[in-house]
Amino acid sequence: MEKKFTEGEWIIDKKRDTVCIDILCNDEVVATCWDDYDCVDQLRANAKLIAAAPDLLHRLNSIVLSVKAHPDYVNGQECDEWHDIVELAEKAINKATE
Repeated sequence: MEKKFTEGEWIIDKKRDTVCIDILCNDEVVATCWDDYDCVDQLRANAKLIAAAPDLLHRLNSIVLSVKAHPDYVNGQECDEWHDIVELAEKAINKATE
């Protein structure tokens, strides 16, 4: 998986929490969530999700690789459900990285 996003821990800038929340990585703004004063809770939730995205992507990719390395998956033994789950996870990874 080629990384096209800024590597490092993404954090929410706690200094600004009204109509603009910055997400930082290595002290640089990598994303900004804008909203109006009526949706501050939604704005904070969106910022948390965006800040967690790189870690979520990494963890999902690790899970897919682990499942695909399992002998039952490789040999196709009673794994139709897992093949479907892996396919859905890979679609989500591709959506995030294309």
